[in-house]
Amino acid sequence: MNKNAIVSTVVLFAIMVSFFSCVPQPVPFLGGGAIVVNFVLVFDGEAVELKNQSPHTFNGEKITFDEFKFYLSNIVLKDENGDFTNLSEIKLIEFDDISSSSLNVKNVPLGEYESIQFDIGVPASENATNWDPDRYGGNHPLNNESMFDQRLDSYKFLIFDGNIGKGTDLKTFTYAPGANDLFKNDKVIDSNISLTSEMITSIDIEVDLNLVLEGIDVLNNLSTKPTNNLELGDNLMTNLRRSFREKQ
Repeated sequence: MNKNAIVSTVVLFAIMVSFFSCVPQPVPFLGGGAIVVNFVLVFDGEAVELKNQSPHTFNGEKITFDEFKFYLSNIVLKDENGDFTNLSEIKLIEFDDISSSSLNVKNVPLGEYESIQFDIGVPASENATNWDPDRYGGNHPLNNESMFDQRLDSYKFLIFDGNIGKGTDLKTFTYAPGANDLFKNDKVIDSNISLTSEMITSIDIEVDLNLVLEGIDVLNNLSTKPTNNLELGDNLMTNLRRSFREKQ
């Protein structure tokens, strides 16, 4: 090969390397499956739409819902051998749109799983006592000042707002419990989950607002503020833990 041919070959090779380095390359498949966990808002089995003023009945009163969101942490799958696979360290579940109420995880080890488990709230190790805008960045679930309550020295574990009654008797309730004592551990939802590489596996988990409010006299307990009503907050968080079930 003469000198000119060698130079041309080197130049062509350099152009090809430069071209392919600029083209987005596919993410390598790591041998795992994909799972989507959808949280579905219901009231006594009926679908709930926030902010549409479509009423339900609670303790004989008309009730509507404006906002509902909560933190889940330490979300894992448990397999048949009792081993755990982490899905997410923390997730803010919101029901404003479907993407905010779903957890999507790729590259999960293939196999059979018998349950999904999670904690409810923000772990004490992550539950700062002061808001620090530099502690978390980007889209991290805890990089959300609206979910922090300086009065509580805590993140709000749950936000639940709505209206009860009608006409001149219409009242607004607003609940925002938080504090380490209200953190709830180890919610277990038994479910036969089979992950294969051929398909995306989906599981729907209902959250029943009727159960979240069970035993609570909403008309006379309209808020967890202005003082931190730990008893009401604990009742709400305990009820929230009970309210999850796999949709059949």
